[in-house]
Amino acid sequence: MPIMKLGRPLTIRSKQTGHIIRFTAENEFTTFVPPILMSAVAAYGAEVIEEDKKTTQKKQKASGDNDREKAIIEAIELMIARNDRGDWTASGLPTKKGVWDLVKAFEPDVKEIRKCFEKIKAAESNAVDVSVTQVQKGDNPPVADVNI
Repeated sequence: MPIMKLGRPLTIRSKQTGHIIRFTAENEFTTFVPPILMSAVAAYGAEVIEEDKKTTQKKQKASGDNDREKAIIEAIELMIARNDRGDWTASGLPTKKGVWDLVKAFEPDVKEIRKCFEKIKAAESNAVDVSVTQVQKGDNPPVADVNI
């Protein structure tokens, strides 16, 4: 499990998996975080200090296979951020020319662009639903309930 650090006291509870992650001053706001909760914890501003060797090996292996897809996704995310009218078709998909201008290394196929755009939209729709409740009594840190 990776070690993550947060600059403030916080307890994160997963409603579905039952994990409880505590960032306290006693452990210098660092703790082990299960991989399934990394995105939820990162949403609160935690940063990865140290990753598990298995996780980094998997990432390196997958990076060789997905370089083309990764480049298209990065280009689409840039297009979303700049929100230029000419980058989008009437149906709301990124244009082939817009992606090609940003990628430059290869000519992406329309099917690839659609697949990557759908992945981005699916990730946005599956975004972590988080809510924080403040604890009133004692010196306990705030508690965040996460729906993962």
